Amino acid sequence: MKEPEIPDVAQECGTAPILSASIMAHPRRAENARRILAHLSPLRARIVFDPEPFGSPSTSRTARLAWRPWLRSATHHLVLQDDVVLHPRFVQQIQEAVASQPRAALSFFSEWGSFTSNALRVAALAGASWVSQPDTYLSTVAMVLPTRDAELASEFISQHPGDPDDECMGRFVQSRRMDHFVSNPNLVDHDVLSSLVGNGNHGVRRATNFVADTAAPATWWSTPPLDTPDRVPSLHWRTGTPSSYERSSEDAAVWTIAAQRDHWGESQPAISRIVRRSLEPLGFETRDIRFYNALLGAALVLCDQIALAATLDRRDGDFASLCARSAVHSLAPGTLRGVARNLGLDADSQEIERTFIDIYERVDALVRGSSAS
Repeated sequence: MKEPEIPDVAQECGTAPILSASIMAHPRRAENARRILAHLSPLRARIVFDPEPFGSPSTSRTARLAWRPWLRSATHHLVLQDDVVLHPRFVQQIQEAVASQPRAALSFFSEWGSFTSNALRVAALAGASWVSQPDTYLSTVAMVLPTRDAELASEFISQHPGDPDDECMGRFVQSRRMDHFVSNPNLVDHDVLSSLVGNGNHGVRRATNFVADTAAPATWWSTPPLDTPDRVPSLHWRTGTPSSYERSSEDAAVWTIAAQRDHWGESQPAISRIVRRSLEPLGFETRDIRFYNALLGAALVLCDQIALAATLDRRDGDFASLCARSAVHSLAPGTLRGVARNLGLDADSQEIERTFIDIYERVDALVRGSSAS
């Protein structure tokens, strides 16, 4: 029987994309996978189960099957993992998003403590709908490829059966010299289920900015992606240490962790005063100085991200503001969860989230005031 021809996405540009979808699933999560499948209508979708569910934990053996295109007419192929929570208007938004970037690899989830999450926060603060991903692995929780590339990705994963699918996809996209963008906002969240591949010690892994009750305007996705700046103010979720995540001057694909950079110059004392006064009502300075210092470092990184975003072409508006606030909300619980757990504390509290929003509003107003003058 003749194999179905895979459409060339280059010939499809300018027309509405046709998406097929695979949900990569473990039989223990069959009910979850069926729930996701029901919410994908009218997309053509199917569930792909782990072919060796009692074997050693692995994502690659299911991913190689999930990435194999199966719908002849599809221009793009979507792969979802079985522990995602879809935006209520997921299908509409992903079709609009893919139409705006038909040749790129697209991820619609960014784990809230990853280095990519910090780049995505800068994008959200600047009102950008896309940002290129700096991490060496690609978020495969919810990802789209042009169908021809999906076929090649399936073959590539098959050749590296022992590697995690996210690292494998990172190397694949790099080998193909494809653009890879992460969406602002994320269109899926991560459900709180026990890890099947040994990631339970990572703690809760939520989206960087999942705006559950509002859909992006149709024109939102059509703006040019933000090229990740060469230096991104960041924290590492295990230690909460402020740092600068930096692109290598010799190889643009290589990123390293460097010391925190100065983004404020002579204004730094004023910024520090705003942050300390905002943190004071939380009381951690007297209750637990270690956690107070972690919060202080995270808040100062947020201020550095605001400063960096202010140097970029900013897009304002109600939806841009909503995405920015969502990204700010997730900064403390995402990047300080390791520190908080070690101290027996909780970084995911409404008090802390409100405090970080307050810091964002004050510092952003200061930046905008300076720009206006």
